[in-house]
Amino acid sequence: MSKKKSVFREEDFIPGIFNYCNSWCERCAFRLRCRNYAMAADEDGNPIDPHAEGGTEKIEENMRKAMDLLGNWAEDHDIDPEEFEQPDPEEMKEWQEEHDRELEDANEHPLGRHSLAYSDMAREWLDEHEDLIDRKVRRLQADKETHNDGARLANASEVAHWYVFMIHVKSHRALMGIADMHEDHWGTPVQSDANGSAKVVLLGAEESLSAWVVMTDLMPEVLDELMPILAQLQRVLVSLNSSFPDALKFKRAGFDDGI
Repeated sequence: MSKKKSVFREEDFIPGIFNYCNSWCERCAFRLRCRNYAMAADEDGNPIDPHAEGGTEKIEENMRKAMDLLGNWAEDHDIDPEEFEQPDPEEMKEWQEEHDRELEDANEHPLGRHSLAYSDMAREWLDEHEDLIDRKVRRLQADKETHNDGARLANASEVAHWYVFMIHVKSHRALMGIADMHEDHWGTPVQSDANGSAKVVLLGAEESLSAWVVMTDLMPEVLDELMPILAQLQRVLVSLNSSFPDALKFKRAGFDDGI
């Protein structure tokens, strides 16, 4: 019996597309062109449940394929495979000291403080009001005249939940990359990892802001509770635009280059 043909094709993968995405694979139009997604998906392009029968084995098989591809790539480019082994202890020590300094700077930066405060405030409110949101969604969807509003509220809640941690994590990554923005390997500072990470934050924060506005519209009874969260998210956006004015100019593979 012939092996089932996979929906993933090597020639379709977009190099590096997963580096600056929001990791929301189920909503991504490029997931079948993403090697990262393919590593945890079956031949039909559906996510593999690691707890299902054969799930762990399939993921391990995909990991082995990835390592084989990496080895072949290194050989084709005359790269010593030992570069993928454990680094020199002294180099690791120097890297850790530099990392710690950058981490401290990022924690003290206004964007670092504002994004952490937002994540804490938003997560706490969403956790405390999960039942309230669910009841409101069901009530709206039960009525034909308000069914669409129920769907809007459900989506807004999902969006707010999705980005609640990512906004701070990606902000932190962007801040820790500031010192590296002018390194030659980026080609140009605009295309640095710092700007790429900042763009992910910017897009996620704007989408989150729209989601919170929907909640204020459809849940006016909690308007006063939501306003501080919106205000804090606005502080994130102001700090982000001030720290990374060229973030939107960053071209993400696949998403921004017309592939």
